[in-house]
Amino acid sequence: MIELLFALFLLSGLIKFFVFFLIGNILIIDFTLLCAIALVGGYIFHFIRNSLDNKFYIVSASRSIVFTLLVFYMWIILTLTYTRSPAYCYLKTFRFLTLVIALVFPLIYRNFKPGRFFHLFVYIGSILIFIYTALLPHFFAGYLRSYEYREFVGKYLDIGYLSGIMILLLAFACPHIKRLPKVLLLAVNTSALMVSAARGAIIFLAFVLLIRFAVSFVTFMKRTWQFNFKNIFYITAAVGGFGGALYYVMDRYSIFIERTVKRLLLVFDPQSASVAKRFDQIYYSLDKIFDNAVNFLFGQGIGSFGVLYDGVDGRQYPHNVILEISFELGIVGVILFITLLLLYFKKLRHNLNFVLIYIFLFLNSLKSYSLVDSRVMFGILSVLLVYHTLLQRSENKKAAPNELATKDTKKHEERKR
Repeated sequence: MIELLFALFLLSGLIKFFVFFLIGNILIIDFTLLCAIALVGGYIFHFIRNSLDNKFYIVSASRSIVFTLLVFYMWIILTLTYTRSPAYCYLKTFRFLTLVIALVFPLIYRNFKPGRFFHLFVYIGSILIFIYTALLPHFFAGYLRSYEYREFVGKYLDIGYLSGIMILLLAFACPHIKRLPKVLLLAVNTSALMVSAARGAIIFLAFVLLIRFAVSFVTFMKRTWQFNFKNIFYITAAVGGFGGALYYVMDRYSIFIERTVKRLLLVFDPQSASVAKRFDQIYYSLDKIFDNAVNFLFGQGIGSFGVLYDGVDGRQYPHNVILEISFELGIVGVILFITLLLLYFKKLRHNLNFVLIYIFLFLNSLKSYSLVDSRVMFGILSVLLVYHTLLQRSENKKAAPNELATKDTKKHEERKR
């Protein structure tokens, strides 16, 4: 149950969008806030129920991560004393708490099951992605006529990012999903990524998959495929399903695939509007950061980018989380944030598949998202850390009897001598 709630929490932004767009504003309380309250309440109930242990549980490998996060949040609060933002700074500081919950919750909930969470996250996320992809041709027709339609089509970044995450989780973190459902889910998410026009997600996914292929090439060459009836059936079903899906996608979504290709080519065109806007924000950020020593060390204060860049006290950011932190929180904030990321990398570095997911999440944060939009990234990283810890424990338990058997054998041989 708690894994379902956490999956809904990470996907709450997209769920809110679909509910509002398709049904209307029927939610009295913000859905993300509602999920956050439910998670906190669930943790308190869980803690009280297990209070006889008189111990506060936390994954041992994550203590330094949680400590760094808390110091980072304290620094954000401290910058409120000198920020240039009169109002949005408080909202951004409050919204950062969703990232805190996403990062900390899996690490302190004693019986959190990462395998169950990933299954729920992949299935729910894939359903949302399928709905978006199915509705896209209808709403794209009114893209230029209606603001609401533009808002729907404008979700392509989130859909592309989420599709990339789903593909990597299905490939590397969901071994217990059966082959046929996995193939279908991969087909849904790959199709959505192809029509999404999310350049960053496509490029970064291709990059991490190329790394995986390069590292595993020798292993793949050595493998032999057992051609029994079951495998032949799966091959036939996969090829037939992929062929049918490809024909349908090419026929119905050809305009979106063409749009995706054009947007990918625009990456190399500095004259395109979106690329020019990004470069303008980057140059402006760098100018302000290196304007003087105070700006470099301490930044302009949380939430200040919008006010200084275009005079709007609201959600604005330079589409690069490191630049955003450097601009608003200074080099102090950058050091704390990079320390946080390096601690995750240190804990996960022995599992190549998890490292590739880490790389994909981090690279996307450098292109498209704000600091307070990193809830999904840190939530996934924390669950991966829990999963990695459980896998290590399982391996150690398996290794222990073998070590004992080896010791007993050695003792027996010594007695014979």
